[in-house]
Amino acid sequence: MPAKEKVLIEQLHHLSNKYEPEALLEKTKLLKQIPNLKRISSSGLISYHDTLLFLLAYPANRQQLLLTQQALKKLSVLLRKMNVSQKAALLNSGLPNTPYRSRFSHDMVKWLLIHPDCSMRLYQIANDWFDLNEVLKLTLPSLEKVRQLQAWKMTCCSIHYGFLKMSAYNF
Repeated sequence: MPAKEKVLIEQLHHLSNKYEPEALLEKTKLLKQIPNLKRISSSGLISYHDTLLFLLAYPANRQQLLLTQQALKKLSVLLRKMNVSQKAALLNSGLPNTPYRSRFSHDMVKWLLIHPDCSMRLYQIANDWFDLNEVLKLTLPSLEKVRQLQAWKMTCCSIHYGFLKMSAYNF
């Protein structure tokens, strides 16, 4: 991160929980200055975003709240305009308009698929051989997992006991 941007973001972070009149003036100045920067590194964006979220949660006054909201909107637009390689550096950062890779429950996948602002796609299958039980563990809702596990145990036990009965008859 260029030195100027790093210093400004660090100053804002340092002042974020200060509420003296001098600190408020400096925060206001920084909240007006930082969103106009052209380039900020990935680590700088994450730190800046976290600081803005803190300021949004604990604003000192209405002006600071409005400036923080505007800065978050500008940051969101900046992130939306980034190219794929820049967004890849922010993978799983939690920043808006950046990619996120994870495993989700079946219910969450259903909800995300109908959400208008979200797109989902299969990224990778690490294991190319799946056992049906392993797939069910990953995809079934928790209540159905319990039911499936109980049914599987009952099936295994009945097969096992059936084998024992057969072997007893064979002797």
